[in-house]
Amino acid sequence: MIGKMIHLTGEVTQEMVANEISIMMMNQGQDIIECYDSLEHTPKPSPKEPHPKKQLWMMMEPMSGDMEKVINHCNDTNYEYGEDFISYVCYRTIQGINFLHKQKIVHRDIKSDNILYNYKGEIKLADFGFAVTLTEEKNMHNDVMGTLLYMAPELCSGENYALSVDIWSFGIMCLELAFKRRPHEDVVPFPDEPLKILELIKKGTPKLDKK
Repeated sequence: MIGKMIHLTGEVTQEMVANEISIMMMNQGQDIIECYDSLEHTPKPSPKEPHPKKQLWMMMEPMSGDMEKVINHCNDTNYEYGEDFISYVCYRTIQGINFLHKQKIVHRDIKSDNILYNYKGEIKLADFGFAVTLTEEKNMHNDVMGTLLYMAPELCSGENYALSVDIWSFGIMCLELAFKRRPHEDVVPFPDEPLKILELIKKGTPKLDKK
């Protein structure tokens, strides 16, 4: 078990953290990282920090790393993993997504660095800070959440969306595993502003390398 301290910022609110903890603890599955417990802790005042801020901690299942680090390592060392590796990671990831979707949960941030692995070779889906549960009263959402380059066009446009945005992000991650880079990253010049990147994504399906 490891402890993960959550830093509350303008982008990470206490409500988001509570939502993430709730989803993990109430939806434990083979392909979902497990959260054992959570706690709040305020350090004792010290001369360096006379008014310490409250800390939020999640006690998590230990993992070894994420797929983004694997991809970066392979690029740095010119190592080539095979199709069996890609298919295994994709299969376990889609099983995790399927588990969430059966509970009407949209992850909204499927990407390589949220796909974790451990020493046993298990692949698990993590980071539920942007996740939302669909209800009968609200079975669609239109707020823009996620990570640029992985976001579905309808999500970028602020249109109504549901579970399918996770499938788009999953497809982007599959392409990243196959080509060891994110789609659109080869665009020259690459947009230097978030709004321009969103416009790029809205144009539709990224082009595939001819291999």
